Amino acid sequence: MQDFEYLEHTADAKFRAFGSTLAECFGNSAKAMVNVVCALEKIEAKEETEINAEAESSEDLLHKFLENLLFEIETRGMLYSEFRIEIGNDRTKWFLKCIARGEEINLERHSIKSEIKAVTWHEFFLRKDAEINKWVAQVIVDI
Repeated sequence: MQDFEYLEHTADAKFRAFGSTLAECFGNSAKAMVNVVCALEKIEAKEETEINAEAESSEDLLHKFLENLLFEIETRGMLYSEFRIEIGNDRTKWFLKCIARGEEINLERHSIKSEIKAVTWHEFFLRKDAEINKWVAQVIVDI
Protein backbone atom coordinates (compact mmCIF):
# COMPACT_ATOMS: atom_id res chain seq x y z
CA MET A 1 0.00 0.00 0.00
CA GLN A 2 1.25 3.45 -0.86
CA ASP A 3 1.76 6.28 1.62
CA PHE A 4 -0.98 8.43 0.08
CA GLU A 5 -3.39 8.60 -2.86
CA TYR A 6 -5.31 11.35 -4.60
CA LEU A 7 -9.07 11.11 -5.02
CA GLU A 8 -11.38 12.71 -7.58
CA HIS A 9 -12.55 16.20 -6.66
CA THR A 10 -13.99 18.90 -8.89
CA ALA A 11 -12.07 22.02 -7.88
CA ASP A 12 -9.80 21.23 -4.96
CA ALA A 13 -7.19 18.58 -4.15
CA LYS A 14 -8.42 15.60 -2.12
CA PHE A 15 -6.19 12.90 -0.72
CA ARG A 16 -6.01 10.01 1.70
CA ALA A 17 -2.85 9.30 3.64
CA PHE A 18 -2.00 6.10 5.49
CA GLY A 19 0.30 5.07 8.31
CA SER A 20 1.00 2.17 10.62
CA THR A 21 1.28 4.74 13.41
CA LEU A 22 -0.47 8.05 13.97
CA ALA A 23 2.84 9.89 13.44
CA GLU A 24 3.42 8.08 10.13
CA CYS A 25 -0.08 8.99 8.96
CA PHE A 26 0.55 12.66 9.86
CA GLY A 27 3.87 12.60 7.98
CA ASN A 28 2.29 11.04 4.90
CA SER A 29 -0.52 13.62 5.05
CA ALA A 30 2.12 16.35 5.04
CA LYS A 31 3.89 14.74 2.07
CA ALA A 32 0.62 14.46 0.13
CA MET A 33 -0.16 18.12 0.82
CA VAL A 34 3.31 19.36 -0.22
CA ASN A 35 3.15 17.15 -3.33
CA VAL A 36 0.05 19.13 -4.41
CA VAL A 37 2.35 22.19 -4.58
CA CYS A 38 5.53 20.61 -6.00
CA ALA A 39 6.75 17.09 -6.79
CA LEU A 40 8.32 15.71 -3.60
CA GLU A 41 11.28 14.18 -5.44
CA LYS A 42 12.38 17.68 -6.52
CA ILE A 43 12.69 18.89 -2.89
CA GLU A 44 16.04 18.42 -1.14
CA ALA A 45 16.11 18.06 2.64
CA LYS A 46 18.69 20.81 3.28
CA GLU A 47 17.21 22.86 6.15
CA GLU A 48 15.19 22.01 9.24
CA THR A 49 12.12 23.80 10.54
CA GLU A 50 10.34 22.93 13.77
CA ILE A 51 6.55 22.90 13.54
CA ASN A 52 4.43 22.50 16.67
CA ALA A 53 0.72 22.11 17.26
CA GLU A 54 -1.72 21.53 20.11
CA ALA A 55 -5.38 20.51 19.94
CA GLU A 56 -8.19 18.84 21.85
CA SER A 57 -8.35 15.73 19.62
CA SER A 58 -6.09 13.81 17.26
CA GLU A 59 -8.25 14.89 14.30
CA ASP A 60 -8.00 18.56 15.32
CA LEU A 61 -4.25 18.07 15.80
CA LEU A 62 -3.82 16.83 12.21
CA HIS A 63 -5.80 19.78 10.85
CA LYS A 64 -3.81 22.27 12.96
CA PHE A 65 -0.50 20.64 11.93
CA LEU A 66 -1.37 20.89 8.22
CA GLU A 67 -2.43 24.53 8.70
CA ASN A 68 0.86 25.28 10.47
CA LEU A 69 2.80 23.53 7.69
CA LEU A 70 0.95 25.59 5.07
CA PHE A 71 1.81 28.75 7.05
CA GLU A 72 5.51 27.81 6.95
CA ILE A 73 5.35 27.18 3.20
CA GLU A 74 3.61 30.51 2.56
CA THR A 75 5.54 32.76 4.92
CA ARG A 76 9.03 31.30 4.61
CA GLY A 77 8.90 30.28 0.94
CA MET A 78 9.92 26.73 1.87
CA LEU A 79 9.04 23.29 0.53
CA TYR A 80 9.46 20.19 2.69
CA SER A 81 9.98 16.54 1.78
CA GLU A 82 10.83 14.84 5.09
CA PHE A 83 8.93 14.93 8.36
CA ARG A 84 10.01 13.55 11.75
CA ILE A 85 6.96 13.68 13.99
CA GLU A 86 6.35 13.02 17.68
CA ILE A 87 2.77 12.99 18.96
CA GLY A 88 1.62 12.82 22.56
CA ASN A 89 -1.37 13.54 24.70
CA ASP A 90 -2.30 14.11 28.28
CA ARG A 91 -5.74 14.26 29.85
CA THR A 92 -6.50 17.69 28.39
CA LYS A 93 -4.84 17.97 24.98
CA TRP A 94 -2.90 16.43 22.11
CA PHE A 95 0.45 17.88 21.07
CA LEU A 96 2.83 17.46 18.18
CA LYS A 97 6.43 18.33 17.47
CA CYS A 98 7.63 18.00 13.88
CA ILE A 99 11.06 18.53 12.38
CA ALA A 100 10.36 19.25 8.71
CA ARG A 101 13.31 19.10 6.32
CA GLY A 102 13.32 20.89 3.00
CA GLU A 103 14.59 23.89 1.11
CA GLU A 104 13.64 27.34 -0.13
CA ILE A 105 11.50 27.46 -3.25
CA ASN A 106 13.72 27.78 -6.30
CA LEU A 107 11.63 28.32 -9.44
CA GLU A 108 14.47 27.08 -11.64
CA ARG A 109 14.21 23.63 -9.99
CA HIS A 110 10.74 23.56 -8.43
CA SER A 111 7.82 23.54 -10.82
CA ILE A 112 4.90 24.84 -8.75
CA LYS A 113 1.79 22.82 -9.65
CA SER A 114 -0.79 24.54 -7.42
CA GLU A 115 -1.03 27.06 -4.63
CA ILE A 116 -2.92 25.88 -1.56
CA LYS A 117 -5.22 28.51 -0.06
CA ALA A 118 -6.48 26.53 2.94
CA VAL A 119 -6.88 23.16 4.63
CA THR A 120 -10.64 22.59 4.75
CA TRP A 121 -12.85 20.64 7.16
CA HIS A 122 -14.99 19.36 4.28
CA GLU A 123 -14.97 15.51 4.31
CA PHE A 124 -11.97 15.67 6.68
CA PHE A 125 -11.36 12.63 8.88
CA LEU A 126 -8.70 10.72 10.78
CA ARG A 127 -9.39 7.18 11.97
CA LYS A 128 -7.88 3.78 12.56
CA ASP A 129 -9.11 1.40 9.87
CA ALA A 130 -9.34 -2.07 11.43
CA GLU A 131 -9.71 -3.73 8.03
CA ILE A 132 -6.26 -2.63 6.81
CA ASN A 133 -4.82 -2.09 10.32
CA LYS A 134 -3.63 1.43 9.47
CA TRP A 135 -4.42 5.01 10.35
CA VAL A 136 -6.20 6.79 7.50
CA ALA A 137 -6.56 10.55 7.04
CA GLN A 138 -8.70 12.20 4.39
CA VAL A 139 -8.04 15.83 3.55
CA ILE A 140 -9.28 18.36 1.02
CA VAL A 141 -7.16 21.44 0.40
CA ASP A 142 -8.57 24.52 -1.29
CA ILE A 143 -6.45 25.39 -4.31
